[in-house]
Amino acid sequence: MSPLKYHRDLAHWTEFVRLAQARVYGKWMRLALLAAGALPMLLGIIASALWPGSVDTTSVLFGVLSTLVVIGALSRFGLRRHVKDAGWVLGNREITVTEQGFVDAGNGTVLSVDWPAIEGVSVARNIIVLWMDRAAGVFIPRIAFESDDDERSFVEFAGKRSGAA
Repeated sequence: MSPLKYHRDLAHWTEFVRLAQARVYGKWMRLALLAAGALPMLLGIIASALWPGSVDTTSVLFGVLSTLVVIGALSRFGLRRHVKDAGWVLGNREITVTEQGFVDAGNGTVLSVDWPAIEGVSVARNIIVLWMDRAAGVFIPRIAFESDDDERSFVEFAGKRSGAA
């Protein structure tokens, strides 16, 4: 298999972080966070019904929605803050795959990984992740592959050689 050369950007990093969070916290965490965000609105509505005039429901709704917007913006800013455009995570990369493992190189860094260290392989919307831990892995943009067949062959190859196989 010839080396894969590609460029990872902030959108790839964001998708990787979301996948890692889902692996660590589970799929129900988003529902729990939404429920926690809706709780102040629900309490405001209940208080308004029990004690008319005591709570302005519109103000509670506006406050909760404003808080969610600020948290979303800070979260997005936080994702960008942890990586540089041409650092170890983002920028131009090259992966060389062998029977023993793979070498991920770029921007002055080299990571050599043996296949048994890989816990699994995930295919997401824009990336393929070779997981080394619950929240750690090497992610490859799907556009790095010349064809769907090349991508499918790589995923099968990596899956058969991973420690999870």
